[in-house]
Amino acid sequence: MASTPQTSSSPAARESRPLDTSANNDHALPTSHSFQIPHSPPHTRRGLPDSPVMTLGKAPVGHYPPTSPYTTRSVPGSPHYHHHPTHHHHNPMIPLSVLPRMPFLTPDHAEQRKAMEAAASAERQRAKELEIKEAGMSLEELRLVLKRERQRMGRIAGDLAAMRTVAGHSQLEAEVMEEGRVNSLMRKMNKIQEEKGRIILELESEEEMLTNKLQKKLDAVRAEKRLLEHTIEQEKLANEKLRKQLKNMKDQYVPTADALEEEDEMEEEE
Repeated sequence: MASTPQTSSSPAARESRPLDTSANNDHALPTSHSFQIPHSPPHTRRGLPDSPVMTLGKAPVGHYPPTSPYTTRSVPGSPHYHHHPTHHHHNPMIPLSVLPRMPFLTPDHAEQRKAMEAAASAERQRAKELEIKEAGMSLEELRLVLKRERQRMGRIAGDLAAMRTVAGHSQLEAEVMEEGRVNSLMRKMNKIQEEKGRIILELESEEEMLTNKLQKKLDAVRAEKRLLEHTIEQEKLANEKLRKQLKNMKDQYVPTADALEEEDEMEEEE
């Protein structure tokens, strides 16, 4: 290191300029770090990876780091909130770009862009403030700042690891829920098809039964019609027979009546 001013290493200077580097250390991710973030464990449809994080319904439950946004200890209003002198009262701000697309967490694109821009601007402002403050710090103070930054990086790495684990579980749970929903819809479709087939069979049987009843009634009406036609024919034949008999009787009694009239006339003349 080049020449470092030593005027600020006195206790009075330290008291007048408190090290508040941790006041904004939980706002955003740093631009660079010297460690690798652990990747989320692989997951398949057949089983869940071994992890203390579990899901109940749609909300993830389990053990998370104290500064994780998924635990109640990081919420100032929570009864489980543990205040640390080096911690700021704000929750750590994780950019939404590292948040997975979970079924219970669907941020709007505009809000996501605003959050990312706010996190980037806050990190740039914090870097500028640190540069200004580090210009007048001693070696011990710089070591203390570096130690706090490493602790901050460790907490952020833990949060990211927990986020990735939650993302894997949430993705798997979403797939399982989607498969269950599809299977439920398929079962409902099968039930609907079975009900439709049953209704069609009932309608066909009822239609056949009604057709048979109507056919029987039609046959009965036709038989009655034939009987009436036969009766009418018999009545016509009987009427014709009676007419013929009357005509024959008339033909037989007409000459006798004429002869009686002539006899009556002859008797009157005498």
